[in-house]
Amino acid sequence: QFERRAAAGGHVIDLVVEAGEMVQAEFAATGRNHSPVKVEGKVPKDLVVHVSRDRIVLALRNLIKNAYDAFMIDEVKFNPGTIEIFACGGNGGVRISIKDNGMGLSPDELEAVRQFIPGRSSKAKLGTGFGLPIARKNIRAHGGDLRIESEEDKGTEVVVWLPAEGRSPTCSRLP
Repeated sequence: QFERRAAAGGHVIDLVVEAGEMVQAEFAATGRNHSPVKVEGKVPKDLVVHVSRDRIVLALRNLIKNAYDAFMIDEVKFNPGTIEIFACGGNGGVRISIKDNGMGLSPDELEAVRQFIPGRSSKAKLGTGFGLPIARKNIRAHGGDLRIESEEDKGTEVVVWLPAEGRSPTCSRLP
């Protein structure tokens, strides 16, 4: 698990932790046992972005929830799996990667998801299809971008890029 920094503001670690806590609270409130899914990764404590906190936390919440959904067996049970969350800075921005080793998407599903059309869900029974388009809209409103890669039965990676001034490079690659 990640440790939240004491200072609020635009620390990326705080945004990620708050978004993850929102997802876990929703699961707890609905009786979903998400414990088979482990979350790990690394988010440097000094990464800062100047964003509308609520909008970016909501975007990250939607992306983290989608990663959990990749392990759902039914409305309350999850298959075991791992969600990795990494962040780094450089080239004028911050890169946040949310990657799961869940069910992944077929090429046709991935193509449809990349259209970011609200109401279109890749999940047959679960999901409304609004989370990813809302996340992308909120991220783009900050001058950032979102991209998604997925392979069926291997998992999905969503990469968020947000502009940030004065970052020394800690990433080897940015979208």
